Amino acid sequence: MIVIMAVAFTASTTPPPLKVSAENAHRYIGRWVQVTGKMVRIHSAPYKPGVPVFLNMVKPYPNCPLEVVVFESAANHMHPTPTELTGRTITVEGRIQAASGSAAQIVPDRAAALTVLP
Repeated sequence: MIVIMAVAFTASTTPPPLKVSAENAHRYIGRWVQVTGKMVRIHSAPYKPGVPVFLNMVKPYPNCPLEVVVFESAANHMHPTPTELTGRTITVEGRIQAASGSAAQIVPDRAAALTVLP
């Protein structure tokens, strides 16, 4: 019983993700963050492995400061769908990665890591 309580205590003390703007996301490569921003362009890449969908935040590619990458397997379970996100403000949680063509990328690890704000 002591072990169970120790595990529960450890899990509950995990700090929340760092909140950053899409414009500054490139400064947090490798960090777990939460980013809120407006989706301005959606682009799919059916020729790439996993059939990724790229959600451009703030500005369209190639000038977007942050791309949210959602793979087909996750995109099929999203409501609203990625194509319905254009013009909407979202919050996404995940690890910031370096990218080519945009300042940074974030790949949410689960569907709940991406939420649409009212």
